[in-house]
This record gives sequence, structure tokens and C-alpha cells, in this order.
Amino acid sequence: MKRLISILLVSVLMILFVGCGDVDGEVYGVDEPNDPADTTTALGEDKTEPNVSDPKNNFLVTIRSNGVEFAPHEHFVWSQKRDEHGWMCSDGFSISGNFSAYKNEIPKLTYSDAAEIIYGDNVSLMRLSVYDSSSEIIKGIDDEKALQSLEKGEYFLELYLKKQGKYYEDDQKYDTWGYECIYYLIVE
Repeated sequence: MKRLISILLVSVLMILFVGCGDVDGEVYGVDEPNDPADTTTALGEDKTEPNVSDPKNNFLVTIRSNGVEFAPHEHFVWSQKRDEHGWMCSDGFSISGNFSAYKNEIPKLTYSDAAEIIYGDNVSLMRLSVYDSSSEIIKGIDDEKALQSLEKGEYFLELYLKKQGKYYEDDQKYDTWGYECIYYLIVE
């Protein structure tokens, strides 16, 4: 029985680490274009403000609301990248509907009707979703204009984004990364 458990454990660990080894100094399978470190500075107990003035912070998206620009909690979900061996795909996991586990990492912002969503270079919106404060999805709020119809309250805003990298003419494909970018919205 112990031998079976040992074999099972080794098998699981091998599956988890396939494609994520360090080859020639590059980590394959988890190569992300942005370093999310140092993207927020604590202002108070549970409020954060992004350090958007620092040029090393290359955010996928920011929201400008009430004269302040906020960076999201960026969560890696997937990537497709080519190397000398061909195309590699990697998968993370979604945090949709489980935002409470990341509550301390998700920036809070007071949302105004004049708020503006600013996308980074080579970044496109794939999906916009709004959840109530208990992480239940709110139907019918699925684009930027619909955000203005939110009633007073507290919400999670999820922007599912795609970032394109290098283009390969021979394959007619880009290196691509997928992210969930999360904000905690306060509508007054």
C-alpha cells in the first residue's frame, strides 16, 4: 500500500511539473509578460492604491475613477507561447466566483460614472463580468456601458483579458497570455 501511495505521489508531482522546467534561463509554461510584484501600496487597513507612476509597472489594465488610477489584482489563467521546440500551452486556474480568498489582494475603488478603463498595449477585453459582494454573478452587466447601471453597493469586477506578444509570420499566431483582472468596486 505504501508503495502504491509513493508511486501515485511521484506521478502527480511529475504531471504538475511537466513543461515548467528551467531551460536556458527561461521558465517555460509559466512565462508571464508582467511582474505583478510591487504593484500596490497599502494606504490603510484594507485599501490599496496602485503605484502607477512607476515605469517598471506595465499594467494590463487600469481604471481611472475620481481622478485616481487603480491597477487590478492580475491573476494568470493561461498562455500559448512558441519556443525552439514549437508551441507550448500552460494553464493556471480561474478565481471567478472565489474572490473572497483573494480579498486582501484585490484593490478597492470608488466607481464613478466618469470612470475610464484603460487597456495596456496589445491587450484586449475578452469578457467583462460583475459579481455581488458574495461572488454571485450579476446577469446583464457584461460591457463597460452597463457598469453605469449598477445600483449603490459593493461588487467584484472581473475583466478577462488577452495580451498578445511576439507574432510568428510562418504560423500566423502570436504568443498570447490570458488573465483575470479583478477590482472591488464601491458604487455610491
